[in-house]
Amino acid sequence: MLLAAQTPFQGEAILVSTSKIFVDLKQRTFTIEVPDERLEAILDRIESLFKNHTIPDAEIGSPLVQDFPSSDDDEGASERPEPTAKVNSEGGRKRAKGNGKARSWELVDLPMTVEQRQALRGFFSEKSPATQNDQVAVVAVKLKEFLGKSMFSGDEIHSAFKIVDLPTPKNLPAVFTNMKKGGISGYSNSQIVVSSHTEDYVSYRMSASKKKG
Repeated sequence: MLLAAQTPFQGEAILVSTSKIFVDLKQRTFTIEVPDERLEAILDRIESLFKNHTIPDAEIGSPLVQDFPSSDDDEGASERPEPTAKVNSEGGRKRAKGNGKARSWELVDLPMTVEQRQALRGFFSEKSPATQNDQVAVVAVKLKEFLGKSMFSGDEIHSAFKIVDLPTPKNLPAVFTNMKKGGISGYSNSQIVVSSHTEDYVSYRMSASKKKG
């Protein structure tokens, strides 16, 4: 649709391309016609209003942004696909969703001897950790002993899990966070931090918990 407007200085008619926005809130329907150059700003404003106000018992439909062809377009123009912008119940326009795949960790070469890798497997079998927190704690403590450092990345923990032949937890950062909240270890710069608390947990608290069970 083309809208004729008058310029204040020359008095000449100019053509302004506009779009209409239909917002359906259950039984209440709103229609807004705006110039194309302000379309994005108006949509952003609508999103902001939805986010900041709760509309009880209202089902927010799919607002339609429709471009109307000018009257002198050919007849086929009316059959063009209509561009739309949908607003969800939180007031945000829907974006393309990601594939939702879990993060893929990489195998790194841990500088451990054959004997050390065997010792890691034996220690892990001895402790028999049942939860993901305990499993990460066990391998992390042994890595600190063998590698002489206390901070380990997700790739290093993943590689240690390969040594003990167990699948890596799907969300290692969440495990690291839970361990920090539980006072088992630290978590800094996306790395788990093994401390004396981690060592005591594996040596004493895990054993005491298994005896109680």
